[in-house]
Amino acid sequence: MVDADAVSFLSSNAELIPLEDLVFYEFIFPKQLACVASFQRQTTGNGAAFWLTSVSFSLPHINNQILQWVADSPNTEWLAIAEDYNGNVRALGGAPGGLALSFDGNTGARPGDANPMNFALSAEQIQPYTALGAYENDELFTSGEFDYSFDFSFTS
Repeated sequence: MVDADAVSFLSSNAELIPLEDLVFYEFIFPKQLACVASFQRQTTGNGAAFWLTSVSFSLPHINNQILQWVADSPNTEWLAIAEDYNGNVRALGGAPGGLALSFDGNTGARPGDANPMNFALSAEQIQPYTALGAYENDELFTSGEFDYSFDFSFTS
């Protein structure tokens, strides 16, 4: 996901400009966790079409570091680059604005209860997504700080 404030993303030939102004986070989901993208075509009262685009995922346990990260990003618009299990790569977010983050989490009522954190990035969009030919980690995550293991810590 990237901060959409510095992204020019207005047509099907997407450009991410300027790269040095973007903040990148990568989420790699192990097989037991799911990330779901959805695209719903809607119409306004006067018949104009738009797309309700969303990406959602859950993490299994409340984590204070992630709660603080969410709290520190209240008005950020996001752009998500998602690769599905079939190798299709899509960019979601962009015209006319980025994706908005919603979040909920709970501790459960008793020991042993599930205490997930649920995330959703969604927006009303002109286009449902932009297809990308490929997604190369080395091009986006060039610093040596990035760790490809699933973890609750973030570096940018």
